Amino acid sequence: MSFLRRDFLRITLGTVAAAFSENRLGGASAIEQITPSIAVVHGPVNGVLIARPGATLAVYGDPRDVPAVAKMVLFTHHRRDVVWAGRGMVRQGAMAVAPEAEKDLFTGVAGFWNQYQTARFHDYANQSSRILAEPMALGRTVRGGDTVEGLQVMDTPGYTRGAVSYLIETEGRRIACTGDLIYGGGRILDLFSLQDALPELKENGYHGYAARAADVVASLRKIVAWQPDMLIPARGPLIPKPAEAIDTLIRRIESVFASHFAIDAMRWTRGDDKIHAMAARVLANRPVEWMPMAERIITQLPDWIIAITNSRLLVSRTGASFLVDCGNQQVVEEVRRLKLDGRIKQLDGIYITHYHDDHTDLAQATADEFHARSISAARCATFSSTPRLIGCLASPPTRFAAGIPCRMPRGRNGMNLSSLTHIFPVRPSITAVCSSGMTAARRFSFWVIPLPLREWTIIACSIGTSCLRERGISIACAKSAI
Repeated sequence: MSFLRRDFLRITLGTVAAAFSENRLGGASAIEQITPSIAVVHGPVNGVLIARPGATLAVYGDPRDVPAVAKMVLFTHHRRDVVWAGRGMVRQGAMAVAPEAEKDLFTGVAGFWNQYQTARFHDYANQSSRILAEPMALGRTVRGGDTVEGLQVMDTPGYTRGAVSYLIETEGRRIACTGDLIYGGGRILDLFSLQDALPELKENGYHGYAARAADVVASLRKIVAWQPDMLIPARGPLIPKPAEAIDTLIRRIESVFASHFAIDAMRWTRGDDKIHAMAARVLANRPVEWMPMAERIITQLPDWIIAITNSRLLVSRTGASFLVDCGNQQVVEEVRRLKLDGRIKQLDGIYITHYHDDHTDLAQATADEFHARSISAARCATFSSTPRLIGCLASPPTRFAAGIPCRMPRGRNGMNLSSLTHIFPVRPSITAVCSSGMTAARRFSFWVIPLPLREWTIIACSIGTSCLRERGISIACAKSAI
C-alpha cells in the first residue's frame, strides 16, 4: 500500500490538516487582461491563461473553484503550494507539462512519503518537504531550449533544483512566467527553500545554507538578458519593470550573504579556503568585510576535561566522571576504554546541551550501560524525551532523571555573571546532577547556560563548570551548542 502525504498528516495531525493539505482557497478572483490573448487570474497562485485557436493553455493553473477548461497546464516547478492550482484543470482533461529534472517529484511522490516516515529523522539533506500530496501524471516533460505550443522553455533553477520558466512572445510583448524565482519588486519568498548540498565543496545540505542562492542569481541574469517586458511569477503581484526588480533582488541577495559570510561560524570549523569558496559562489568578486576571528585564549584543555569528538568528559580526582553529550559510537567506546584503563571509575551522569541527534543518539543506551543519570535543562528535556515532535532528532527517546531549571544569575565568587542571561548555579542541588562519588569529591560546581538560538534549535543549554583543583577558579564551557 502506498503511503502519501495525506496519510502522514492523518496519522500525525488528524484529518482536518489532510483536508487542507494542498491549500485550496475559494472565493472570487480578479482577472486581468495583459494582452488580447493573455489573461491572469489573480489568487493565491496566479493563473496565466493563453488563448490559442480552438484551445486554451495555462501556466501554473487556475486558482478558482471552477477552473477554466484548458488543453495543457505548464508547471514551472514541483512545489505543492503552487501545483494545486493546476490540478483541477488536469482532472478536467488538460495535459500536465513539467520540468524533466523534477519528473519524479510529480509522478513518484508515493516513494517520497514512504521514506519520509523515517527519513524525517536524521535529516541532513534539509530539503523542503512541500512535495505533492498525491502523484500527478505528466503528458510531457521539458527542459531548457524546448518549445511548447510556441512558448520557449528556459532552465531557471534556484528556488527548486530543476525549475524552468516559460517565455512568451506575442502581440509585440515579451512576458516571462518565472515561477517562484522572484516575488514582487525585488523579493523572494523564503531562504529555507534554497538549502542544498555543495558537492564540489564536499558539503552536505545541513551546512549548505541557502546554497542555491547562487543559482537564483544566475537564473535571474538569464531572464533579464532575454529582455522581458513583464514577469508573471507564480505568486504575488505582476512585475512590470523586470530589469529593475531583478537588479534589486540580486543586490539584496548579495547584501544578505555578504553579511552572513562575514560572521559565519563555519569559518572557524572549515577554514578560510572553504568559506571563501562558498562566498564566491554567490558574491563573485564582491568583497566581504570579514569579522575578526575570536582569540583563542586557552589552546589546550585541562587534563580533567577529555574531548571525544563533539562530547566532553569531565573527570574528578575520585575517578567519578560526567559526560556532556553522547551522539556517536566513538564516544561510547572511548568511555569504555577509559574505564577499562582505570582512568575513570564510573560514569555518574550525562548532560544533554541540545536536542540534535548527533548529540543525543546514544545517550540513553550509554546511560543504561553505565547506570548513569541523564540530565538536561527542562526545556531541552522536553524535546529529547519526545523526539518525534520535530525532525533532526534521535529516534530513541532519552529518559531524564532531572530537568534543571534556569534562573537569573546573582554572581559567584566575586565574578559578575549578569551578562550571561538565565544562569542557574546548580551547586546547592548538585546531587541532581552527580552521584555521591563526584559530590563527595567537592571538585566541581556547574552552571546551566541557556542559549536561545532560534535559527539553530529552539533552546540549547551549555554547561559551565568550575574546578577547585587549582588555585583560584578555572571556568570552562564544557560544550557549546555551536
